[in-house]
Amino acid sequence: MGTTDLSAMPNLSALSLIKSTIMQAHTEWELIPEFEDSTLLFCITTDT
Repeated sequence: MGTTDLSAMPNLSALSLIKSTIMQAHTEWELIPEFEDSTLLFCITTDT
């Protein structure tokens, strides 16, 4: 689940991908949540 290491991508491309996948996951969750009365959380880690 989620996206793997994006360090080979330019920073702006990686940020764009991260933003779009989070927005897509959120939209899908709002329409059909996997579990009732639950919260969708995201974890983003960096090596800087």
